[in-house]
Amino acid sequence: MQNKKVINKKKHKRMKNILKTILLICSVFACLGISSCSSPDIVGTWKVSEYNPKKPMDEETKKEIFESTLSNCVLELKTDQSFSQTVNGVTQKGKWELLGENRQLKLTVEGGSIVIINLESLSGTTMVQATDDGTITFKKQ
Repeated sequence: MQNKKVINKKKHKRMKNILKTILLICSVFACLGISSCSSPDIVGTWKVSEYNPKKPMDEETKKEIFESTLSNCVLELKTDQSFSQTVNGVTQKGKWELLGENRQLKLTVEGGSIVIINLESLSGTTMVQATDDGTITFKKQ
């Protein structure tokens, strides 16, 4: 009888460990598929700090592009998955999510339009967007 209790305790402990493992695996898969489970590095207020074109460009033209459009770009990503983006005084709002192993930032603007931002890198206070024309660097404020 004593031996049977020991065996039952071992089975019970093993079953608990198996259940914990299954729950952990399910949590990981759920996290990968749910937008609210995202990199905490991306939450915050971002301001464009640099523009690096792929094609050679004189410094005057590069400066003009940066100052006329990019220098006033501010993107705020909130923990509730909402965002606010202001470019040259025009503000758009909506929902955001990370896609593709945190390699893309999807912005769904109120009204239905969708913007996909390809992320070259994201670490700490720097986020680099890859575009067809080059890269745009954001710094966290």
